[in-house]
Amino acid sequence: QLKLTHPHVSTRPGFDPSPTMQLGLRARYAQTRCHGQLVQKCLAICLAVAVVWRLRATPCEFVASPVVRQLKVAAGWTKSIWPASIGIGIRPQRHFTVRGAARIRALGDDEQEDWRDFRARLVRQEMQGVDKQGRNSEVESVVPQGWAYQTDLLEQGSLLLSVPGDYWSIRRQYFCKVVMLVIRHDETGSLALVLNRPTGLTTADVNLQSSDWPQDELLKWAGLARPDDAWKIWFGGDCEGFEMPPGAEYRHFCLHTLEQLVDKSRQVIKGVFVMELAQARACAQAGEANKDDFMLFVGYTGWGPGQLQDELSRGGAWILGAADKGLFLGDNSGEQNSLTARIQGACATRSTDDTVVADDGCIGDGIHHWNQLYKALRPDEADLLSTDDDLHNDEMIRRWVQAYLRQVGSDDAGALPPATISPQQLELRAGMILRCSATKWVLGRPDGTWPSRRNEDPWRLPGQYLHKAVVMLLEDSTHDRPSKFVLLNGPNIGKVGSDIVQFGGVVGLNERKFLPLPSGGGMIGYFEFPAGVLQDLLLQDFLCVAKHLDCNAVMEVDVERRWELAGGTLNTMQDVASAAQGDKQARKWYRAFVGVDVE
Repeated sequence: QLKLTHPHVSTRPGFDPSPTMQLGLRARYAQTRCHGQLVQKCLAICLAVAVVWRLRATPCEFVASPVVRQLKVAAGWTKSIWPASIGIGIRPQRHFTVRGAARIRALGDDEQEDWRDFRARLVRQEMQGVDKQGRNSEVESVVPQGWAYQTDLLEQGSLLLSVPGDYWSIRRQYFCKVVMLVIRHDETGSLALVLNRPTGLTTADVNLQSSDWPQDELLKWAGLARPDDAWKIWFGGDCEGFEMPPGAEYRHFCLHTLEQLVDKSRQVIKGVFVMELAQARACAQAGEANKDDFMLFVGYTGWGPGQLQDELSRGGAWILGAADKGLFLGDNSGEQNSLTARIQGACATRSTDDTVVADDGCIGDGIHHWNQLYKALRPDEADLLSTDDDLHNDEMIRRWVQAYLRQVGSDDAGALPPATISPQQLELRAGMILRCSATKWVLGRPDGTWPSRRNEDPWRLPGQYLHKAVVMLLEDSTHDRPSKFVLLNGPNIGKVGSDIVQFGGVVGLNERKFLPLPSGGGMIGYFEFPAGVLQDLLLQDFLCVAKHLDCNAVMEVDVERRWELAGGTLNTMQDVASAAQGDKQARKWYRAFVGVDVE
């Protein structure tokens, strides 16, 4: 029997294996059969997991009747697609009661009026001066497309626009002329997505492993991963996104306007939905949608309970409004029907005459999108913006976009040179003179760094004061202790008797701590860096040591010449242009934080 069933036993006539050989062959055959069964079980488990995962992205009607599905939706039983660990918390919401669900089922989706349209009609009637008898109400029974108005009501679906001016262009340029959609607002906080910051990045450049299917992970582990079409990425905000350390997984969201995917999505407002990337990929592969029908956001902008409302009440940062989704997501009646194509067109870089400018990498600055919505919300103020300052702020947006949102590895101009010594080897003594860069402080912080929520951020006060600065150390500085220094070419801010007082820093400025100088006069205030920051900046050429120079020699020349005395030069036309932008940023910084106009 063993001879006939085992393929490795000879079947030629006269062959009769010994009893010992028979036992060995039986054991080998049993071991081979056990291994085959184990492989079959592993494949079956992988297939079952894949099927269950696919059912996870299947609409409710696939696993339940319409009546059961509607009762589940009415009772709030449907599974939320939002991650439970989003930081500020997103919980499943009960949108309808059972009676409300029955009423909606009876009316049908086409007969439901968007409450935002209804409110927009009331606002439009009020703006047109409708009298108490309601005349003109018949004319305004249907609100025109493209409506927009400013409001004080913060809710899910609200639009947030950053205020024009210098507030954000000095502090955080990614919020300068930004358009955000509030996708959640409740007692736990608020969450919004930036709509007008496209990037040159795709899913191939970032870590989004949570969106992979189990079979994808299995194929990657086996080295058999199939090539997948890369999805374009949009900058959603500065929370759990690009500011995360290397290797961290980013939080991400898929926004779309497809009514046929409503059962797989969470509705933000009527006709605007959010879903998981894994579900969006499944819909695209099943032919239910195209990947260009989705906007994939990495990161978000978040506020704690009541925080956003407090910022709106204080003013000076945000403009709250409401608008027709065709205005902030693009009109789909033209040739560009996909959501990505519409928003990409609205965010394209444009010249002063409103013509689209060819942009390397097709990144776009999103300024035109903000301009259109600002004109819709504040039509009387749109033409009052300062042309010169406005154009400068636009340049700051483009500079930030190129530094942070371009294709990874597309340009090495901003790469830092490798350090030849460690920070611990730097010897920085009191009285040492340092010269700061004329091109690297335009944005107020070293390129590639983000505001930190975990550690002390040395650029919480933006650093444009270091542009073309000459500073002197007040104490010996080591890598494990803070660094104190004073500006030697700061602006004049007053007099003590006949002596001129110069600005030395923000620490101690209110206490009027006066630092006398041997040459006469003195300074008020100083700056302080956390431990190790000054050493890191020296290694990265954001500032350097001015050798063979002391404080007396610096103070003997005019303020305008002190940076050149410390060895400062501009070697290229690009450096000259960057330095001119930095000069204007520094003047705005002194006006905003010191209250001094610098010529």
